Amino acid sequence: MSHPEIFYKYLSPDTAKIVLESSRLRWSSPLSFNDPAEFQRMPRFEPTVVTATKSWIELLIGAARGKLNINKSLLSQQSSMLLVLIRELLNKNISESEIINALTSQIGESDKHIAEGLRDFFNLDFMSSARIICVTTDFSNDAMWAHYANNHKGCVLGFKHIEDLSTPFLAAKKVNYSEHPPIVGSGIDFLLYGHNKELLDATINAVCYTKKSSWQYEQEWRAVTWRQDENDAQFKDYFFYSEELESITLGCKATPETEAIATHHIKSNYKNCKLYRLTSKSGETKRNLIDIT
Repeated sequence: MSHPEIFYKYLSPDTAKIVLESSRLRWSSPLSFNDPAEFQRMPRFEPTVVTATKSWIELLIGAARGKLNINKSLLSQQSSMLLVLIRELLNKNISESEIINALTSQIGESDKHIAEGLRDFFNLDFMSSARIICVTTDFSNDAMWAHYANNHKGCVLGFKHIEDLSTPFLAAKKVNYSEHPPIVGSGIDFLLYGHNKELLDATINAVCYTKKSSWQYEQEWRAVTWRQDENDAQFKDYFFYSEELESITLGCKATPETEAIATHHIKSNYKNCKLYRLTSKSGETKRNLIDIT
């Protein structure tokens, strides 16, 4: 997936003034977001762990009989112990069906317990220390203007990422939207190999970069970092370079005062930034460049 050249941040007039004066953007904890499902939708396995349990035992039986090659060094501790147990049972002439029945009889609610364990991992401290900047790739989204830019009275700041300066937007990832919690792997692989780095990375990505389909209109990208020393607050304002600010787009209803403030800051602090204004005619929106020379 290609990385967008420009990310846009919708702001109210008052917030835009603060951002332009300070050269700082607010990174917030998900605890302060307007979506209560943030970091709450735990990923799942397909097939589920419960569904995959019989196949898992059958694979271990095949490995114990030497009919199936499994990299034993990658097996989870539980799988390694079961493999030894299954060998012993087979040596005692216990049938495969008896082994399967015995080892699958206590399945319980494994998937529920896994979800609860993940929820414990993504606990209050985890969310309190998370710092997220949410941006989009569209400067002309009517719903975004209404919700985040005071109904076209605010503006949209356009930011470009600068590799030489290691700017944080280089780390931004696209948010995925779905009605159901995302799938991060197979229940069989989880049972065989347990918690590995690949699964942990996929789980964190699923929790941090997935939202319900109803939010898809935002076309969101986000960058996430963690600040353990800031978990007593729900946000922090972080500095950005003047070179990062590529454009300011005023809303259709932005006042002359807001335009004057934007013009002043471009001339004094953001020399390479362009100023635009959206206009609406016959239901069509157009972005027009403003000459501030």
